Amino acid sequence: MDNLLNEMHTRKSVLNGWSAVLNLHQSALNGFVQHQWDTTNTVSLCRRDKADLAQLDFKLASPQLRLRHGEATVDFDIQLLDAALKRGTLNAGAAASYSCQPDDPQVLWTTQQELHTDEKFSITGSVPIVMTGADTPENMRVELDFANGSYELNCPQDLDAHLKGFAEQLRQWFTTKARRPVIVAFKFKPADKGRHIRPTKWQLNATLTDAGTPILQLFMATKNRQPTNAALNLHEPIPTDDGSTFTLIIDSEVVVDDIVTEFNECPTQLKLVAVYDTVANAVGNEMDTSAGDFASTAKIWYSQTSHPMEYRGTIDFAGILPNIENHADLGMNFVGSPRNGLVIEHYTDEGANIALDLSVNGNFPVHITGEGLEQRMSFSAGPLSVDAIGMAEYAVKAQLEDFLNNDIKNSLTSISFDPVSNLLLNQLSFAGNSPKITAAQLPGDFVVAGVFKKTAFE
Repeated sequence: MDNLLNEMHTRKSVLNGWSAVLNLHQSALNGFVQHQWDTTNTVSLCRRDKADLAQLDFKLASPQLRLRHGEATVDFDIQLLDAALKRGTLNAGAAASYSCQPDDPQVLWTTQQELHTDEKFSITGSVPIVMTGADTPENMRVELDFANGSYELNCPQDLDAHLKGFAEQLRQWFTTKARRPVIVAFKFKPADKGRHIRPTKWQLNATLTDAGTPILQLFMATKNRQPTNAALNLHEPIPTDDGSTFTLIIDSEVVVDDIVTEFNECPTQLKLVAVYDTVANAVGNEMDTSAGDFASTAKIWYSQTSHPMEYRGTIDFAGILPNIENHADLGMNFVGSPRNGLVIEHYTDEGANIALDLSVNGNFPVHITGEGLEQRMSFSAGPLSVDAIGMAEYAVKAQLEDFLNNDIKNSLTSISFDPVSNLLLNQLSFAGNSPKITAAQLPGDFVVAGVFKKTAFE
C-alpha cells in the first residue's frame, strides 16, 4: 500500500479526467463467477452419425478466467467432471430425419463408458466482457457473454476421435443454455437518501500492470465530464503485496467538494472553499507522458479557509515619524498526504508587510469503522498545535488554537465519506461478495483498498 500511496502523492491527479475508477483483480472475477456457476447440473450432448448415436454427459467445474491485456475478453478453462460416454443405435421404427436427443427411448443404448476426468479433459475458449445499460446508467451491468464465445473440447488422445465430434453440440449448448455471469452491477434509485456519486458515463479496460498483474477497470464519469482515455496514470493500481483484490479511486475534486459541503453545514463561522492547483504530473524532473495530453492539464483539489484571518496593527511614533500600518492575512489549506489524511498548511498573503513567526501543525487521518454495509470512513483528529514567537504569539496564537481545537476539529471529525461508501457498498454489487475495506487514504485523489468476502447481503 505504501508504494501506491507514494506514487499517487507524487503524481497528484491520476484519473485522466474520470471521476472514479474501480480496479478489480483477476482473482476477484473468478470469485464472482464461481458464486453464480452451477457445478451440479449435468450437461448432456448427443450426436448422430447415420445409424450410430453417441451421448456425452458431464458436469462443468467453475471456469478459471484469464483477462486479456487491452481486450474486453477473457480466456477460460473449464474442467469436465463426472463424464460418461454411451453409444447406441436407432430402433428400427425411427424416422430417417431423426435428430438425436439425450436419453431418448427411440435409441437402443448398448454401451456406457465412465471417463477419467483430469486437467486434460476440459473446455477452453474465450468469451467477451459486455456492458449493458451503459446508455441508461441507472442500471448498468458488466457480464460475461458465454453465448457469444468460442469453445474447444479437450480430451485425452485415446478419446479424441470419439469426443471431438461433439464440438458443434457444445457450441449450441453454450449459445442457448449457458449462464451469463455478472461481474459487477450498478443500480441507482432516484429516491435514495444521502449524497451519491452518480456516474453518467462508463468505460471498461482490461490490462496488465507493469508487474504483470491482470486487472479489470471500470471507469466512471459524472456530470459533464467526457474523458476518452481509459487509463490510469499509475504503475500498480492494486497493492497486491498487502493482499488487496480491489481499489476504488475517486477524483480529488469529487472528494474535496464533499468535504467542503459537509464542513460548511457545521454550526461554525469558519467556512471552507474548494481550490485547485494545475499540476504537470511530473516524476523527478521529467514530465510523465503515460497519461497522454492529460498530463499537462491535471488538477489536484484541496480545501482552504474561505476568508483568511486578518491581522492589523499600528506603530505610533507620536508624531515624530509617520505611523506604520502593519498588516498580514493568515489562511489555512487542508491538503492530502500519503499517510496522515488531511494535513494543515498555513499561508500568509504576499502583500503582508509584517512577518508572523508561527507554524500551524495538525493532521486528520482517515479512520475506518464498522462491518458489512455499515462500513464508514471519516476523519479522526491527530495532534494539533500552534507554535509562535514574538508578535505572533500574543497577536494570533490564542485565536488560532481556539479555531483548531474547536471549530476545525469538531467540523472535520464530523465528516464522513458517505458518497464513497454508498458507491462501493450500496450502488455497486458483486455477485455473492461484499467489499471489505482494509485501507483508505487521501494522498491526492482518494483511494480505498480491500478484499471481497462471501456475504449474506448483496
